[in-house]
Amino acid sequence: MATGADARGYLRVIYEFLEEACGPKDNTNHPHRRTAIWGWQRPPLNGQPSVVRIEKDSDNNAVAAALLPFLATNALDSLVVSMAPDCHKGIMRGVQDVLRRADVMDKLNVESISAFKNKQWKRHPYNIIRPEYVAGLDAPLAAQFLTLFFPLGHAKSMNQNDEEFLRLFRDSPKWLKVTA
Repeated sequence: MATGADARGYLRVIYEFLEEACGPKDNTNHPHRRTAIWGWQRPPLNGQPSVVRIEKDSDNNAVAAALLPFLATNALDSLVVSMAPDCHKGIMRGVQDVLRRADVMDKLNVESISAFKNKQWKRHPYNIIRPEYVAGLDAPLAAQFLTLFFPLGHAKSMNQNDEEFLRLFRDSPKWLKVTA
């Protein structure tokens, strides 16, 4: 079981990784025959939600680790939080407080597991995240942890040092960006 200090440290590592890794990267520093741009991407921008499902026995630290990548980035608009009504009061208050401070209380649904399983979505969820991970010595590297939530993507031009291609793709709303 991780201590609160372990969990806070891991959350800091995740956030610092996001700060360094977000945004498009390109290969113009190393000449190639083709120009490439790549990076962390947001969940689909087509209305598919990323759902964090919090159960009665969910660990507070695991919930924090699952929510942070959304709360800190422009992926927040895809977040939906589904919480069991019988969750531990500490987790329930903590999640409500964090969502209230982020001004996204409308993203919280308190619902039974049967209501969650039978929910009729406008768009099928992109992913359903069940916070199970707790920081500790067996913690995955931040990049591996974040692949549970966000895809990596790339695009290539057939032209070398294609500035027009880079200009068009750098401004895409698809790139994951730290916002908080």
